[in-house]
Amino acid sequence: MRRKPAWFILLPASGKGMEMEPLSSEYARVNGIDLYYETYGCGALAETLVLLHGFSGTGRAHWHRQIPALCQRYRLVVPDLRGHGKSKCRNVPYDYWELVASDIAALTGHLGLGKVHICGFSLGSLIAQFVALDHPGLVRSLVLASTLAHVPMEEGRGLLGFVENLTRPDEVSATWRKSLTEMHGDPEWRLLFENYGRTILARLRSTGGELTRRRLGEIACPTLIVQGRRDTLNPPELAEVVHRGIRGSHLVTLPGGHRVHESEAQEFNRLVVGFLDRLR
Repeated sequence: MRRKPAWFILLPASGKGMEMEPLSSEYARVNGIDLYYETYGCGALAETLVLLHGFSGTGRAHWHRQIPALCQRYRLVVPDLRGHGKSKCRNVPYDYWELVASDIAALTGHLGLGKVHICGFSLGSLIAQFVALDHPGLVRSLVLASTLAHVPMEEGRGLLGFVENLTRPDEVSATWRKSLTEMHGDPEWRLLFENYGRTILARLRSTGGELTRRRLGEIACPTLIVQGRRDTLNPPELAEVVHRGIRGSHLVTLPGGHRVHESEAQEFNRLVVGFLDRLR
């Protein structure tokens, strides 16, 4: 049997235990699906921060250490991305990333939010870049955690290795399988893994791993990049590429790994609040 990489076994986080309840939890009909989202915080008069979770997570699961801190100063909109959590959708098209960015743009329009701040983790950070690139009039600023603009094409390693393994959902650990079932349901999480893995793997191989790297110079909004020094999935050199590509961006490295916003939550929250406050 093929040996499972450590990162494929040790990625679980269901977000259970977060006590804060949302102000509202609703669905918006966007791009042919019912997109689930929760809102937290200071209400309509506050500036809005949209939190975009990573692959295989949900808004509440991946941001459970940010929501209580950030909702004291901002109105938070926290969606489950297409195919995740309560945003049920089994189709993963070739342009999945751009389509999810369009979902987020449509959601902000549905809510009448105007320009928003967007904070994304991992997959969510890539979606945030596509929102800024394809819908620039909607984005006031970006916070990109554990981000990237291209995927190194080394078979079986890093993010490419992770995507390759998604097509074999039976190999995930029992702990992660339980967490995934709680967040997404079964067989939904298996279908997400298989469909995303096959589609994205084909796209990466057809483009040589290019994502947004060639377009980073188009992003003109203020941008904060937060990167974990021990991140082996999206290692620091990938965040450096994003930093060099987005003029005027700020890069901060912290001691954590891929889930740096969780392991270094207090410092991460302080950085985000300071960055957004300076924009006021």
